[in-house]
Amino acid sequence: MKSQAYSLICLITLVYSCHHETNNSTRKYRDTLVVEKSLLLRLDSTQGLFSNNLNQFEYKGKTFFTFFNQLTGNLHYYDADSGKSFKVVSFQSEGPDGIGNRKDLIAHLPIGMDSVFIYNGWELRAFLFNGRGEKLRTYDFGESDLFRSNGPFNIAITNDNRLYRHGKKIYINAQGLPDTNFGNKPVLLELNLATENLTGLIFPPQSYATHCWGINYSTNTFSCYAEKRKEFIISYGIEPHIYTYSQDGQLNKKLTLGSEYFSNIKPYSSNLSDYMDMSTYEERSNISQMNPKYYKVLYFPNAKEEYFIRETFLPRSKEEIQSGASHLRKTFIIADRHLQKIGEYKVPKQYTTSVFFTSKEGIYIADFEHYMENEGVIKFDLLIPQRVSEAKQQ
Repeated sequence: MKSQAYSLICLITLVYSCHHETNNSTRKYRDTLVVEKSLLLRLDSTQGLFSNNLNQFEYKGKTFFTFFNQLTGNLHYYDADSGKSFKVVSFQSEGPDGIGNRKDLIAHLPIGMDSVFIYNGWELRAFLFNGRGEKLRTYDFGESDLFRSNGPFNIAITNDNRLYRHGKKIYINAQGLPDTNFGNKPVLLELNLATENLTGLIFPPQSYATHCWGINYSTNTFSCYAEKRKEFIISYGIEPHIYTYSQDGQLNKKLTLGSEYFSNIKPYSSNLSDYMDMSTYEERSNISQMNPKYYKVLYFPNAKEEYFIRETFLPRSKEEIQSGASHLRKTFIIADRHLQKIGEYKVPKQYTTSVFFTSKEGIYIADFEHYMENEGVIKFDLLIPQRVSEAKQQ
């Protein structure tokens, strides 16, 4: 019988940490990810790989994931064990239960089987619905004291920057739009569902407030809540460090969890006002797109030993950027429960890492090439680490 994927991670990465040669010129091994098993998910005619906002939840010990179709406004529920759809909720665009006519900036968060939280980035409003698509409550972010005093914010509607929940509070990754007050705008927002109070919980490191990094895409913020540690873990795009914060937003620790494949990222300039100079936008955009960066951070509490994955985007050329997101070079840094690095593994190029879900076995990633050949079917592969021997470099 095969052991769980994480048991393999523990075994393989333990060997990695003991024997890995840090000098790339003498390395004898290539660290990569291989397929342990796959799950096929069938889409209906209205769905596509990139027109869905994804999320997941646990219910009675089982994992379920949800696709919100940004073209139709339908929310599809799937059983993560079988990959079968078992429920579709259709949301209205207008009227008392409407979510808005423009849906391409909508993110969602399922709250069990009976309710779902939806945020519309065009309207700066959020809604709580029951399982029949009936609106229970509206939260007007744009009229909140936080947006009036600290805004504007860019709330990323991406599958990497998902909404998540702890208790009766929902957490939203955000960015203050670049200006001379950039470093004083929160990067993690907290919405109390009961009181409707929206607050800025965590603020960026000093480096955000003192340098221009190109465009604000460089400074993307990704976070998760580590239940067993009772801490928020934040990965900043420009930082080789991981930051841990208490539940009330106080900084606990700054830990190194960087990539072995690129050096520390250099800022565009030390003048924060350069963000506002539109004459340099193209140059700054190129730098932001081509520079490496740190991306999402994921927490796996239900494995035998809890662990974390931090994603990176490796340095890239203009040709790689033009070839599409599925061909960008990425790695997964794996860290133990203390956020100490165990290993770093290159992700095969055919995987679209923003289309994923997690389980106690590990991370399932969508195979882009399979989708292009089999439209209407997404193949999710459970990827596990493996060391491949290669010839010694001279």
